[in-house]
Amino acid sequence: MHGLRRAFEPTEVKELTRRHGVVGTIVVQACDELDETRELLGLAAQSDLIWGVVGWLDLSQADVENQLESLLAAPGGARLAGLRPRLVGGDDPWSAPAARRGLAAIAAAGLIVDLLVDSSDLDHAVSFVSAYPELRFVIDHAGSPPSTGETAEWRRGLQGLAAHDNIAVKLSGLVNAGGTRRQPEDAVACGRTAAELFGEDRVFFGSDWPVCLAVSSYEEVVSVARRARAGLDEGKVFAGNAQHWYRLSPPLPSGQPGEQRVRAA
Repeated sequence: MHGLRRAFEPTEVKELTRRHGVVGTIVVQACDELDETRELLGLAAQSDLIWGVVGWLDLSQADVENQLESLLAAPGGARLAGLRPRLVGGDDPWSAPAARRGLAAIAAAGLIVDLLVDSSDLDHAVSFVSAYPELRFVIDHAGSPPSTGETAEWRRGLQGLAAHDNIAVKLSGLVNAGGTRRQPEDAVACGRTAAELFGEDRVFFGSDWPVCLAVSSYEEVVSVARRARAGLDEGKVFAGNAQHWYRLSPPLPSGQPGEQRVRAA
């Protein structure tokens, strides 16, 4: 991970994505800190490339609703498209009163919840998603299939999630399996399984850039996702579904007054 220990600026990703025809991106939190989310929102407020931010919220704190309000009111807060709190196996930490209030606030704000879980936690995630039908979810990194060995447990868990219509799947983290390089053919197979289970309207691409650079390149990640989409509509997988699920709108052109809101009213 040594090569990732530097700042990655919007100008760098803009040049990279331009070569692939990308006009809008979503940036996703990496630190469980509100300050990082505020920083990402601030970057989004200054960039016409960042259409949305998936931030972090501490669902264990009694002031969770105030945390969310402060993010929405921060510079760039209109670009907040979702939150990624941590889901841990075992006893459900999201059943506590503060967590339930926070999730209700997320739903009321029209935001999506990203789920970052290991394949062994997918059954727990199924129970959680079914308990909150009013929330929209996306499972990150195709549910984190194991990098080696048997994938039957992962497939069963992903199939259980796909049975609920309030969750989509992100074709991300396919080559980079938790810091281990997954062979391209295996990565394509995992992505294809996810695409087939969730179908045309609930699958979308995620680059996992710059983390993907630890084992791969942006170009290879795009190539694997294109092969993994299993014949699904390319426009939906690479644009339309993310816009729909995250309720994204293009930022206003530079120089125009006001700030376009990311999500639908």
